[in-house]
Amino acid sequence: MEDSETNPLNIHEPDRFCTKYLDIILKKCEPCSPQDASSCILWTGSRSRGYGRMSYTFSLDGGITNIKRYINTHRLLFVCIYKCVCLLHPSFAHIHVSHLCHNKLCCNIHHLTSETREVNNERSECAKRGLCQGRHSPQCILKKD
Repeated sequence: MEDSETNPLNIHEPDRFCTKYLDIILKKCEPCSPQDASSCILWTGSRSRGYGRMSYTFSLDGGITNIKRYINTHRLLFVCIYKCVCLLHPSFAHIHVSHLCHNKLCCNIHHLTSETREVNNERSECAKRGLCQGRHSPQCILKKD
């Protein structure tokens, strides 16, 4: 049984939830370069402010009452891959799921990391300069021209 720390929304059947939404996400993604496994995998669905965006529905009571919410696709992907449904709860909004590659549409799980807002802001500076400052781990993935 899930406890309130790992599943604070008390999502009914979190494994099934993660499997369902992972399948939905992967059907709407395309690799930038199919020959390069390390390249970005881009979300082709809905967008908001440059980020992939989608809705998810969950049940607190086994399906009697469904709740619909909207979320950035890369955050939901991270939740589903690592089965950390706690990140869906508003009390975990301070934990960002950041793009190491700085591509807001990227859904390559190897390009995502969870971190604080401060570290995420440091990464923004790296993108502006085109050079990873190296004060955070993992390091940014910056395209070489």
